[in-house]
Amino acid sequence: MVMIGQLAAGVAHEINNPLNFITLNAHTILEDFNDLRQLVDHHRRIIEKGEHIPALAETVAQLREEEKACDIDDLLNSIPKALERLQNGIGRISTITNSMRNYSFKNEKEQLSGQDLNKAILDALDIAKHECSEIATLILQLDELPPLLCNPSQINQVILNLIINASHAIQSQNRTSPGKIEIITWASDESIFCSVSDDGPGIAKTVINRVFEPFFTTKDPGKGTGLGLSISYDIIVNKHKGSFSATNLAEGGTTFTFSLPLQIAPQLLLQPEAG
Repeated sequence: MVMIGQLAAGVAHEINNPLNFITLNAHTILEDFNDLRQLVDHHRRIIEKGEHIPALAETVAQLREEEKACDIDDLLNSIPKALERLQNGIGRISTITNSMRNYSFKNEKEQLSGQDLNKAILDALDIAKHECSEIATLILQLDELPPLLCNPSQINQVILNLIINASHAIQSQNRTSPGKIEIITWASDESIFCSVSDDGPGIAKTVINRVFEPFFTTKDPGKGTGLGLSISYDIIVNKHKGSFSATNLAEGGTTFTFSLPLQIAPQLLLQPEAG
């Protein structure tokens, strides 16, 4: 996971360099276009006045024909819309690269640090958007949470894994309409909680107690390693002294819920980060 994190950080950095260049140029083009639009408007006002001068009638008519051939009105409308779409795309790429950097964060001193769990969820959703956007409707109920002392890269890994698993569960049903993924956070005096629910097929009662076992998977052969949930369980329960559970919903689907203590046990501060 450290290598994956370093790769993600490197990719985000390499993308940001040309992205900054594109952002600057898009802004410059928009400013230049606005100047050009003002110049066209000024020329049109002059042309309107020239229409009433007999000596300029032929020249004005020619200018009108050239405007029509260039479809100038359509250009004046379509170019700013295209630039707006470009800026929206740039903003989207910037959001993804920032999320990748946050996801790949690694504390070099292998110590715990502050984490905003709600922001970690939003970053994970940005990264997993291609997995979820056409498969499920996302419902977020993120309560205001106190700062959490944890290993951020490991907690990010858990959240991303749960979101992708929920998406895969829904996708396995081959639906004709999107499913639903609901993420809820809340806090007590002692802990922070997060649940990720999906309305997929659920997990058979006979095996739901085994989902955190290494190499156990409910996915079809070749589609799962059986390590995602076991690693997540180890991160939450063993490395952070929290809790992790899986339950089936009465209406169908599964909820995974984990908690993390707000009061950090002394042994956690001495525990090196898994590499």
